[in-house]
Amino acid sequence: MNLSDLAKGMEIRNFKMGEVIFREQGFGGQEMFFIFSGEVKIYKKMGSSNEEINHLLAGAFFGEIGLIQNVPRTASAIVCSQQAKIGVISRNQFIIIAKENPQFLVHLFRKLQERIMHREEFRDLLDIQELELDALL
Repeated sequence: MNLSDLAKGMEIRNFKMGEVIFREQGFGGQEMFFIFSGEVKIYKKMGSSNEEINHLLAGAFFGEIGLIQNVPRTASAIVCSQQAKIGVISRNQFIIIAKENPQFLVHLFRKLQERIMHREEFRDLLDIQELELDALL
């Protein structure tokens, strides 16, 4: 299943640079987003600053945690290109697509696993750097 097949059941929204798609801890997690064009930055509040945790390009998706788990948003999403065309899928549409096309779920879970592995590798690298720094001090 590609994005154009998926788009048939989606609402398409156009955003401009700097527009917030959703905010961390916000409700309304009944939607998942697919980037058709443009770029989106995902960030979390870390103390007094915002820390970028992902930079997504066309073909990527985000917002799945709020949709699947029905919890407040775990991060914020903002458009960081001049404009972005974003497909929005509701929880009900998600369930219908999952039933009609199980390959969609397989693709989704593979991408989620890649994200988890990437974060674990990054955490491991930070742990190594911390140990090396401690050894130098």
